[in-house]
Amino acid sequence: MKNNRRKKIRPIYVSFLATLLTAAFLLNLVYLLYFSYSARKLDREERARSLNQTVYYVNHYMGELESSADLLSISSTIQKLLTHRVKKNYLDYLDCSEAISEYAMTVPKIYRIDFYTASSCTLVTSSEGVFYDLTAQERENYEQYMESDEKWFMDIHYAGKEPGLVSKTRNEEYISLIKPVYSKYTGKKTGALCISVRIAELEQLMPQTTDLSEGVCMYYKGEMVLGTENEHLVSRGSNRSLIIWI
Repeated sequence: MKNNRRKKIRPIYVSFLATLLTAAFLLNLVYLLYFSYSARKLDREERARSLNQTVYYVNHYMGELESSADLLSISSTIQKLLTHRVKKNYLDYLDCSEAISEYAMTVPKIYRIDFYTASSCTLVTSSEGVFYDLTAQERENYEQYMESDEKWFMDIHYAGKEPGLVSKTRNEEYISLIKPVYSKYTGKKTGALCISVRIAELEQLMPQTTDLSEGVCMYYKGEMVLGTENEHLVSRGSNRSLIIWI
């Protein structure tokens, strides 16, 4: 009798144990799914927060440079070089170089300021002084800037590929915000103003990722600030598969 009773009870124990194991497995699976969902949600929220913060900093950073370009382009320091005078007043160019040098020192974000006047083929810089009577080859870059119809645009200068006149004194990669300058005396486009910042400083604004499958691109008002063509311009350890629009 006892043996028969044990035989009947054993399947019940096995069935009960199997039910417990199944329930434990399902509960564990639900917990893992919930934990995974929560982790992904937190990660998305952190990415969004980091991205919004980056957007704010980039807009503020580039907006300040744009305001600087607008202010300098209409300043008397630059405009007095764009008069009808046939004969150059070299002191005006030296004064302009000194003024933009002082301005660059007051705005820590600025790396260099260059101003090219087409009428006199002269380049005024904030750090290298004044270059008079540029040759056709020396002014090629600046003449191309003059041809643009944009209100402002950007150009990237890699180490060793800077404009020839200043390449010996500039050993850092930088990006220039370029603004065509119009003379208030003639109303004609007569110059190009370049305000430059170090690429390394812009990279510090970008969110850093430890995921090797992701990268970051930086945009400002639809214009690419840091592109994906050069490895130095993308967040470290990136294969540039993810583009972030700023």
